[in-house]
Amino acid sequence: MLDLVGFWLRRVYYSEMQAKADAQLLREYARQGSEAAFGEIVARHTDLVYSAVLRQVGSAALAEDVVQGVFTDLARKARSLAGKLDENGTIVGWLYRSSRYAVSKHLRAEHRRHNRESQAMQNLDPASSASPDWERVRPALDEALAELSEVDRQAMLLRFFQNQEFQAVGAALGISDDAAQKRVGRALEKLRARLARHGITTTSAMLSAVLSTNAVQTAPAGLAAKLAGASVAGAAAKTGTTLTLMTLASFKTGIIATGIAAGLAVWLVAEHRSLNKLQEENTALRQQISQVAQPPPAPLPADNDELARLRGEHAELLRLRGELGVLRNTMEKEQGELAAARSENAQNAPIVARAKAQATRVASINGLKLIGTAAHLYAGDNSNLLPTNIGQIRRELSSVNFGGGIGTNSFEFYDYGQPLTTGATPYFFFAREKQPRQMPDGNWSRMYLLIDGSVQEAGPADGDFDTWEKEWIQKAAAQTAARQAAQTSAPPY
Repeated sequence: MLDLVGFWLRRVYYSEMQAKADAQLLREYARQGSEAAFGEIVARHTDLVYSAVLRQVGSAALAEDVVQGVFTDLARKARSLAGKLDENGTIVGWLYRSSRYAVSKHLRAEHRRHNRESQAMQNLDPASSASPDWERVRPALDEALAELSEVDRQAMLLRFFQNQEFQAVGAALGISDDAAQKRVGRALEKLRARLARHGITTTSAMLSAVLSTNAVQTAPAGLAAKLAGASVAGAAAKTGTTLTLMTLASFKTGIIATGIAAGLAVWLVAEHRSLNKLQEENTALRQQISQVAQPPPAPLPADNDELARLRGEHAELLRLRGELGVLRNTMEKEQGELAAARSENAQNAPIVARAKAQATRVASINGLKLIGTAAHLYAGDNSNLLPTNIGQIRRELSSVNFGGGIGTNSFEFYDYGQPLTTGATPYFFFAREKQPRQMPDGNWSRMYLLIDGSVQEAGPADGDFDTWEKEWIQKAAAQTAARQAAQTSAPPY
């Protein structure tokens, strides 16, 4: 039972830690040597530092070594840095600058030792599922960020690299929510302009989407706990400062406890909302209290100490029972908040799905129009004959960026069994999307490129595009025949 109570007390303790600002935690560590405070800082910012380092070194194992050095440096400089921060200040800017410095220092050392292999190490990149746009942005991102001003860079880090809302960004920068939103927008545009100097052209909206999706990579499980302990020990070894450290056994226990607490925090939000388990625990507690509360037999003079001990345990159990009641109320409140969040997510899901489908639809239309322009350029060089496959116009499309995850492999040319010319009736289509798409409302959609360069969307209710295409071709042939007949019967001028 005391283990259960200890768990709840640890849970309250770690909740208080998570509510504190970076500056408060750093001061606790600098002044009191609190490993728990430093562990919370590491857990809070490991993903940010790990992602920044991984983008530049490209190796997960090497990234862990560099990140270890960054947090060791933070532990060593905690006292001086804590004195420079506001009461609610954040250290994301300092961590980002330190990670860039650590990576630069490490790469210079590697260059001196392995001159021939330096370039290869910088180009290492683990297999990733990032979009092609991220692969273009990633190599130049950190250099472009370094060119921003301190306040613009901190706004970008808080918004896109720590997924903070504008309210949190404004609080960290000491400005209002609206001002924070404008600051992030201006910083995003400056970053886009600096990327353009590196040959990477994109829009602010596309850059925002790419950063939101790919900027932060989740660090390996358990890395934060390992970094916290090792950084504290490393800082003590470098500076010679006498710190009150745990013994080897308690140090290992602290790391395990930190990892358990982090896992239990997630478990509490998702699973420990069930009142059934709490009721079972309360039943067991009542039984234990009932057993202790039974009137003891008349004590012998020699049993006075034992009686005092039992009374003390009884009083302790009553106190713990009250604390469990408070924790139960807290859990019920969190259960309501979780239900509200799930309801909101369920309401927003259809809106997000429709927005994604519309974005794909617009990208497909623009892609077919670009193919149409390239096809007419090709026909101008080939006796007005339209191309029959993408490979014939690859040169015309070499500098085209379709965007939205759409590429030339998303489309195909339609084979009529005979060549088409730009002089044919504009009603014939000669290119289309390879695969139809089912929209969130259940309807089907497929885009077709007509000879005149326009795009026609087809959406048969049953998804039978073969029948639709045959009917369209018949109509186009009939219109062609009518057009030719009208030209033949027209009186000469």
